[in-house]
Amino acid sequence: VNGVGVVGARLLYPDGTINHAGISLSRQDSLPHVLFERAQPEELGYLFLPHAARNVIAVTGACLLTRTALYRQLGGFDEGRFKVAYNDVDYCLRAAAAGARTVVSPQAVLQHVGSATRGRTYTEKEHIAFVETYGAHRDRYHSEVMDFPPHELRLNPYVHRQARITRPFRVLVVTHNLNFEGAPIFIFEYARYLSEQPGVQVTVVSPQEGPLRARFEEAALKVGIIDAAHLLKIESPAAFNTAIGELASSRSWDDVDLFVGNTTLSFWTVHLAKRLGKPSMLYIHESNPVKKLLQTLLLPPAMTPLYEGAFQDTARVVFTAKATRNIFEELNVNDNFRTLASWVDIERIERFAAQSDRTPLRRKHGLDPDAVLIVNIGSVCERKGQHIYVRAIDQFRKELATRYAGQKPIEFVIVGGRPGLYMESLEQDIELLGLTNSIRMVNETPDIYDFYRLADILVCTSFEESFPRVLLEAMVFRLPIVSTNVNGIPEMLVANDEAHLIPAGDPFKLVDALRKALDDLFAGNTRMTSLAYAHAAREFHKDRALPRHLEVTREAFLS
Repeated sequence: VNGVGVVGARLLYPDGTINHAGISLSRQDSLPHVLFERAQPEELGYLFLPHAARNVIAVTGACLLTRTALYRQLGGFDEGRFKVAYNDVDYCLRAAAAGARTVVSPQAVLQHVGSATRGRTYTEKEHIAFVETYGAHRDRYHSEVMDFPPHELRLNPYVHRQARITRPFRVLVVTHNLNFEGAPIFIFEYARYLSEQPGVQVTVVSPQEGPLRARFEEAALKVGIIDAAHLLKIESPAAFNTAIGELASSRSWDDVDLFVGNTTLSFWTVHLAKRLGKPSMLYIHESNPVKKLLQTLLLPPAMTPLYEGAFQDTARVVFTAKATRNIFEELNVNDNFRTLASWVDIERIERFAAQSDRTPLRRKHGLDPDAVLIVNIGSVCERKGQHIYVRAIDQFRKELATRYAGQKPIEFVIVGGRPGLYMESLEQDIELLGLTNSIRMVNETPDIYDFYRLADILVCTSFEESFPRVLLEAMVFRLPIVSTNVNGIPEMLVANDEAHLIPAGDPFKLVDALRKALDDLFAGNTRMTSLAYAHAAREFHKDRALPRHLEVTREAFLS
């Protein structure tokens, strides 16, 4: 047939289910996936597609027919970049660029035992190479309103094409504080990205001053302090409504088209926007239901209906983890919840790593250049579980000190110290356990990349995390990761393949995971770090994640 350059067959697994009926590209991870995989062969499928000869973006090389002239013209498969994985999809995409179509012909039926000869292992470099080459490629034969995966092509009712149209609007971004913490840094990068879009004007306000202001201002973002801290202390809904009315009349808000609040503590942003007749959006990072959060923070329980009401009255509530969204799902009465993964700036981290040598960084911070450094990064607070880390270090010293006696010295670092009772109790524990010479405490710092770069192993001991930035960045710095498996963390990292994941609050399992990580480190085994890096590059790259956040922001504005 004129214009056809590649043809693929319908392949079945030995159990008779569909193995291959064409390949499409996922918007989620930018990787190719097989359509209708594991469907029963007699199922009609979406628009009879499993049984229809049709154009597809690619077919599997397990059974692929191509024109000899085209094969020679393209130089065959790319054995350099795609030795095992994606060489077939790459070939089909290059054929398309040369003007040749790829067709799947389900009338040709063969049995295929997938990966029987080579196994299911893969090289992460091939994943990264594919995403770098075709990450922005869209499947012309696959409607964006069809959700994929899953493989049965369900209709996605949340695709709003009008939200992809460039249009001007003015955003007021509210961050609950300006500290060097995950949620404020998240909203800083979000606000910076918005400000880079044509016609979008961004202003940032916070009820509290903090060191992160300088980073906003370096990005040419206006930052102001808003008189709103008292709103968290009001004890009755009636008094709160009065205070919101006063805030609404305190100035003209004509320069704001959309309010964006960050964290549950910015709930008042929604009520202010509603009073002004303007749309709003909330980013939620907490993994505690409202009532428990108010109890933990000693906030007035009578305000619970107003906190929960904010989830219902805002145009969009955005979560970065499914596990966190599930905690609040009962409040999703208006179907305004969305789940969008967070992001990481891979290029920035790799530039820093290339320009920063570990030895000078260790000397800069007074750390042993020759030691193995196990680093815990995160604001020192009970939720982050540094007391479990200290207990594990004590147990490690008792159980494993002799195991690594002939290796390099092992030292432990905690980064994120801040004044408070928890910090004092942590320092007392370290002294009482005789660990003063084994643990180095570092206060919160803007130079956080230094500690990723100088570390050998990253430890996260949190009891509650939605989608922690510290793990995203550790993945890109290619650090072995030992972490608790709470909330959204298993959505970020595959246990035993990409990280050692353990239950929260168990110092003994933490010690066992550290042993495994150290054994890999001393053996030069980098499989986990490579797989974790590839995962970050596929699914959490800022160039793929941030545009999705922009779309939802436009949806909120258009509401």
